[in-house]
Amino acid sequence: MDFDWKFFWEVVRGAGKAVPLTLYLSLWSFFFGLLIALVIAILRYKKIFILDKFADFYVSFIRGTPVILQLYLVYYIIPAIVDNFMIKHGFSFRMNQIEIKKLVVLTLSINMSAYLAETIRGGLNSLGRSEIEAAMSIGMTGGQILRRIIIPQVLVISIPNFSSHLIGIIQATSLAFYVTLVEVTGTARIMAMDNWKYFEAYVATGLIYWLLTVAVEIITFIVEKLVEKRGYALHTRRA
Repeated sequence: MDFDWKFFWEVVRGAGKAVPLTLYLSLWSFFFGLLIALVIAILRYKKIFILDKFADFYVSFIRGTPVILQLYLVYYIIPAIVDNFMIKHGFSFRMNQIEIKKLVVLTLSINMSAYLAETIRGGLNSLGRSEIEAAMSIGMTGGQILRRIIIPQVLVISIPNFSSHLIGIIQATSLAFYVTLVEVTGTARIMAMDNWKYFEAYVATGLIYWLLTVAVEIITFIVEKLVEKRGYALHTRRA
């Protein structure tokens, strides 16, 4: 079988136009996932009554089910339940009013939050008690300690793992095609349907994802160096 280089580069150019959508899905999912993860990790770290058990179940369930199942639940099952409720109670809102890409962001945010929560919890457990005790001794409140000491240090410690999670979420965006959202993988598959040259299409797709991964790794390296120059010490290995 001859490799069609011309079609390969056509797919690279065509699918490359969908990169902004892939980045939109990835970056917003990571951002919202991180916010959720911070809350979940703190609930588990502080062992807040009942809430920490809910957080444990949340992390276990999300990590124990495939992202494609979660995507189908958010795209098909939950909208059906919500729409049925809205119709029953006379509300005009329908789930189809929400953009598909926002539903994908919601799904990926939920999925990623469970993994990020574990990373953050590991960072919390690695913190020494001396700084916290010193902060308490000068009268800092729990909220101030959390904002000024715990969260900044945990985020710095977790930078390498965050990089790995971001790469994972970039790759997970390829599943958006299954709910009719045409991103990089979806664009390549559509282009390949005309001539059945799926091999060239998937190699081109792989190249695009690899380049995005390299970009994330370079940015992570730069961020780590900037952080080190500011006097922080990173105690984890590069993932």
